[in-house]
Amino acid sequence: MQAPFYRTLIFFLNISPFYIEYPETKNPTYEDFKAIDSLLDQHPFEKNLEKIYEQEKTLRNIHSQSAFKKGLDPVLKRIDIALNMRLTDGEGQELPSKNLIKINGGGKNLVVSCIGFSKRRPRDLLDNLKKALEDTGFNGYLYYRIGGYPTPRGIELNLCATPYAFKIFLMEEARQLGFDLVLWLDARLSPLRDIKPLFDFMEQYGSLLNLTHTVDASKIFQISQVSIFELTCTRYEKNRALATPVLGLKMSHLGVKNVIDGFYRGCQSGLPFFSCYPEEIFLAALFEKHFPDAGFLNERAPEIWAKLYLYSQSSKTDQKLAVFSKKKQYFFFGVSNEGVDEISKIIFP
Repeated sequence: MQAPFYRTLIFFLNISPFYIEYPETKNPTYEDFKAIDSLLDQHPFEKNLEKIYEQEKTLRNIHSQSAFKKGLDPVLKRIDIALNMRLTDGEGQELPSKNLIKINGGGKNLVVSCIGFSKRRPRDLLDNLKKALEDTGFNGYLYYRIGGYPTPRGIELNLCATPYAFKIFLMEEARQLGFDLVLWLDARLSPLRDIKPLFDFMEQYGSLLNLTHTVDASKIFQISQVSIFELTCTRYEKNRALATPVLGLKMSHLGVKNVIDGFYRGCQSGLPFFSCYPEEIFLAALFEKHFPDAGFLNERAPEIWAKLYLYSQSSKTDQKLAVFSKKKQYFFFGVSNEGVDEISKIIFP
């Protein structure tokens, strides 16, 4: 049954609280990226966020700021990551870059990824990804960005503070480069075996989606629940939840096109992204609305789903789990956040 606040909540914003006022451009320069960083430094959207926080406290009957922060800390941390993201190197040592690399024999299959300039995602991760794709026999291309921001439709710089929206924007950019089968990989993941079966799955089913658990209500704002319902007519807790460290899309599929268009509409609102998994919860709703028979691995290829990836949670277990995941024939191993600087030292027997 539809919760009462789904019917009664009135939004007060005409544009996204993450929106940045800036001229639209499909071909941003380094100066454009620096200008966006300057606007991010000034937090032009801070007052709108404060209004949303106040409304959320009212909806949840929370009366103190400390209780609000404590209760919704996972959401606020995700928002902080987005607001602290920068498109240029603050130390001025490296320019934003993008690169399309032929892997082995090349072909129609494309892997996409990106990293920023912070130590949280050192560029060694991309060198490791390229080498691992080569070593496991991948035939296709790798497209990646270091810093900067994808702008395939020209409006993305305005939306770049939207938490984790860059994944879909980068995949849309790949489509405009002429690729149809596009696989997003988190930069922490190392391919351990030939990933062609993943592209075969995408070709057959139009997408490659990884089922995960549904989050509880404490990790998604009620205003986000409302916005998702208004945009998709779905309830987030009833949707098949997604994890997107690995996400595959057949970009020419009508269902995928509708999902991506819906994602852009959600970015212009901004409200669907107030959760601890902002892009994933919203994408799950969009697939339920626009592409309900999309390719979920657990439903159509459980043998792939069970061995898709294994993440390490600590640098102390990185090497051990790398060996284990290779032995058990996982498709990917994910190095721990604290171990990303040592990725080149991990040995995959």
